Amino acid sequence: MPLPKLTPSDAGDRARTKINAAITEADKIEGKQDRFDLVGLLNRVAAAATKTALEQLATEIRGETADLDADVREAMAAVVADSAARLDAVMADVTAWRFELLPSPHRPGETPVRFALISNAGDLVASPLPLISPTALAKSENGAVVRLRGSAFITARRPVALEINRLYRARFVVQRRANPSDPSNDAVACGLVYVDQSGRILGDVVALKTFPALITANGRQEVEALISRTAVLGAAFTPPPAARAAFPVVASYGLDGITDVEVLALEDVTSAFVLAPPVAAFEARLAKLEADNIAARLQALESEAGTPSKVTFASKGDAAAASIPESVQVVELLGRGTVGDGGSGLYARLAGAPPPGADTFTSGGAVFQRVVAAADVAAALLNAGFAAWMASLTTAAPTAPGQPYNNGGIPAVSQ
Repeated sequence: MPLPKLTPSDAGDRARTKINAAITEADKIEGKQDRFDLVGLLNRVAAAATKTALEQLATEIRGETADLDADVREAMAAVVADSAARLDAVMADVTAWRFELLPSPHRPGETPVRFALISNAGDLVASPLPLISPTALAKSENGAVVRLRGSAFITARRPVALEINRLYRARFVVQRRANPSDPSNDAVACGLVYVDQSGRILGDVVALKTFPALITANGRQEVEALISRTAVLGAAFTPPPAARAAFPVVASYGLDGITDVEVLALEDVTSAFVLAPPVAAFEARLAKLEADNIAARLQALESEAGTPSKVTFASKGDAAAASIPESVQVVELLGRGTVGDGGSGLYARLAGAPPPGADTFTSGGAVFQRVVAAADVAAALLNAGFAAWMASLTTAAPTAPGQPYNNGGIPAVSQ
């Protein structure tokens, strides 16, 4: 608001009033100036304080940053060193495992990375199978083993393919290390779990051998079995038709038994055997041999060799002088070796007295009579002439076999 100005008419108190109002306003202007100077001073002080604080803060930050950088560098160096040490340890383990796989692929205690511990056959669908814990490894008098406690399954990590026309051998070695409280209910089974072409499990463990009550006194137990999808190869076990591979498994049952597994193997052994090719109609030919009663015939031959029913001598005199066993029913004489030996021929043992005129010899009280053959009849005919010889023959058939007689004008030999 503007101050009132003096006019020529202002005098006395009125003029004084206007002058005092102007002075008062002037005083206000001087106070404002002083205030303005104080604000500037405060601004300058604040600016100086801020600059100093910032410089000090920057100094502190630089110091802290240097300390932090040193700490970070030290921590990084420690991490790098620790990582290198761990990496070296892992590489050493991997190297050891790699060389472990070569010498003993079928001994779980020596190459545990090839095997897995599971609870049952259904766990085989898990991928990957769990590794064997170091706490399950042990040393025994037979070497490194995997020690099963209570109910547990140990198996190979991958199944073995079962090819057609190939022969496979499963082999297991187990030993009870500590008896269970009830051995009769804590069996140990050595067998296979079959899988199909899609890797699906075909049922539970197929036991090749089960130990229903295995105890420590039984000692080390070894099981072997041959498996083949081709029956003619002579394997004891044939997989299910859908099986294309198999896991070898040792399964222990019960709560508190301890069992060592030393060997767990399933391998192709076709090249280790010399297998004959399948023979056509072999079974039919074998049945024919059995039907021919080969065993009984062989027994007869052996009996004939031991106690013969026929013996041979050079002459009748040799036969008469010999001791002929009772089992001998026929004596053969080679004849014509000495004068008067009567020629060759067969002589049968007689149960009674010989007929009159029969050609016989006696040995040890036994009488043997000559068996007349057709050749003998023909020789007599030639010697005597047909008519005279026929007239000398009886017309009745003799009771003794092998005797000539006149059968209506035709020479015949009694039977």
